[in-house]
Amino acid sequence: MLNGIAPDGTVLWPAAGIVRALRDAASELAVDGWTPVTAAGCWITERSPEQQPNKYGRASWRQLLHDSRLFELRYRDVHGQRAAWYRVRTE
Repeated sequence: MLNGIAPDGTVLWPAAGIVRALRDAASELAVDGWTPVTAAGCWITERSPEQQPNKYGRASWRQLLHDSRLFELRYRDVHGQRAAWYRVRTE
């Protein structure tokens, strides 16, 4: 298993490097406990460019956050635009 990815392509999300990167991004970028998905994606790309959703078989950061089930995902209106925000699940 490498970065939480088994040889057959299944992902063990708690062991995945991208989950660690998302948690690190949240600790750096969170506003009132929530982190903008777009900002986290940019932050991770700058620091760990190998940690991208497609490496884990996902098309987007939002899909990865949802599929991992380790994060809460919400949408907010930011300057008239719908924006995705996330936080680490506590339960």
